[in-house]
Amino acid sequence: MKTLHDLGAGLFERNDPAKVLGMEMGHRMTVATLAEESGGGLWIHSPVAWSQELWNELEALAPNGAPKHLIIPSRTHDLHLSEWLKRIPASSTYAPAALQRAHPKWDIGQTLTEDLQAPWSSEIEHTRLEGAPRVSEVICFHKPSKTLILVDCVFNLQGKAGFIGSLLLKLNQCQQGISTSRIFKMTIADRCAFRESLRRVLTWDFERAIVGHGELIGGDAVTKLRSHFLDW
Repeated sequence: MKTLHDLGAGLFERNDPAKVLGMEMGHRMTVATLAEESGGGLWIHSPVAWSQELWNELEALAPNGAPKHLIIPSRTHDLHLSEWLKRIPASSTYAPAALQRAHPKWDIGQTLTEDLQAPWSSEIEHTRLEGAPRVSEVICFHKPSKTLILVDCVFNLQGKAGFIGSLLLKLNQCQQGISTSRIFKMTIADRCAFRESLRRVLTWDFERAIVGHGELIGGDAVTKLRSHFLDW
């Protein structure tokens, strides 16, 4: 059974259940198939828990032997990585320096610096959110599908959260829909640098956004996302 949802233009996502303080938040993994000009293979972003079923599905997208690039997009997205790092060589693993310092025993070969030129860089751009070093989130832009790929700087939680969930969201100043949590805001040490990073993101011609927690953002909601970025 296929577990990856095809978004078109070589982009796939999978959203696994994940609870925070008893509230369902989800954990989204994004996968892109790379063109031959980029060396082919897969770009695997913020992986969910490894399983043989999921690995087989990835192998079907890019046959055994094709490169697999593992992207760890923030200091805080460090769950489930051990099994993936056993199967993907260090030369094809990428993470912010903050995560590498937090896990010195992990063999991660590439640092997600602003000027990094990776095999996938012609198809997928990236920029680091400056001013929030505790999280060190890296935002990516999949150019073939015009899709922005976020982690924790924006949630898009929809549907009923229940009494406890609604209370937790309120305490975290995180409204349903497009919002940034109070916890994330507290990690921002330099708001000017953070705003400048978002201005760079807004230069990208994105028509959709994938978030690490919540529903995908498309249609009119993209305008709301751009306004949310401008409000910082």
